[in-house]
Amino acid sequence: MRDQDGPRRLYSPQNTYADPIPDALFDHVVEIAEPVRAAVVNELREISADLGLSVSDVANIRTRAAYLHKNPQDAGEQQKEARHVLKAAFGDADRALQDARALAARDPRVRNLIHTMGLGNDPETLVMLTYAARRQRNAGRL
Repeated sequence: MRDQDGPRRLYSPQNTYADPIPDALFDHVVEIAEPVRAAVVNELREISADLGLSVSDVANIRTRAAYLHKNPQDAGEQQKEARHVLKAAFGDADRALQDARALAARDPRVRNLIHTMGLGNDPETLVMLTYAARRQRNAGRL
């Protein structure tokens, strides 16, 4: 998929996502060797491009994850709010959730990242992923 993406050849994910995913993102994790940290940063940028996320989408994901880490939410309340927000944004909350899940399921690492970051039930993240999924579907990539 990556090698067939024309815009990706023009706009390198390594340059496009350098601000929201900086080279030094994991420098505080000294248990991981520097070459591995660099490889992880590079792959996160590639995954962001795979998902069709904008630079602001990636920045928002990081902001939401940091917020939810400091302010944990009740999963049941998040799910209820997510359904409400998805219904308001897309009309059919179930279909919107299916779209977001389909995008995340395309690469198992994405689903794991979203849940590890505490964003699996986050309404803002689910809306963003649904929009990304629908863009991917319209482009014939999902």
